[in-house]
Amino acid sequence: MQLELWEKNLEAREQELENEIGQAESFNLLGGVYWRLNDFEQATHYYTLALQIRENHDNIEERARILNNLGMASNSLGDYDTALEYYYRALGDW
Repeated sequence: MQLELWEKNLEAREQELENEIGQAESFNLLGGVYWRLNDFEQATHYYTLALQIRENHDNIEERARILNNLGMASNSLGDYDTALEYYYRALGDW
């Protein structure tokens, strides 16, 4: 139920705001929901969408947070090398 509300929130933001930063925030939040549900592949999908948007903007702190989230999801999937890559990239942004 909560997941459906998040997905509707994303659709509303896309339609009403047409705001890339709002979309990135929604994707990041959806990734967090899936991460808490232990669906790490779906979490990675949404975190990646958020990162693709954030890489076009100057907010390095938000980009670092998303990279950290991708690192946590990769770690949870057992992909430790990829997790380290994301963690190092996040540290580079700080």
